[in-house]
Amino acid sequence: MRQEKRKVAVVLSGGGAKGAYEAGALASVVRKTKDIHVMTGASIGAINAAVFAWEYEQTGDMIQAAETVKSTWWELGDLFTVSLWRIAGLALRSYWKTGNPLNFASAVDNITIR
Repeated sequence: MRQEKRKVAVVLSGGGAKGAYEAGALASVVRKTKDIHVMTGASIGAINAAVFAWEYEQTGDMIQAAETVKSTWWELGDLFTVSLWRIAGLALRSYWKTGNPLNFASAVDNITIR
């Protein structure tokens, strides 16, 4: 009986921050398999898959493509800063106004992208 080589498919999910986790997982998968036949995704997973596919098409190197996905997320992370002092201030203000220290919208300062 002839044995066929297994094909590798990667499916990336949606969910915002999951995209950053997927970037690291994708790099690990590529290092282990070195051969992905199909990649698809939903929402942020589709964006990660598109970045990977574009880089792979340009370089022909899956490891480089996975590293590009990771570096894209590192660059995105640099746009937002979270300060312990900001969180403490928001929690205090929230507590004074509502009695609940966790009743604030976001602790992320996105001033860099405004």
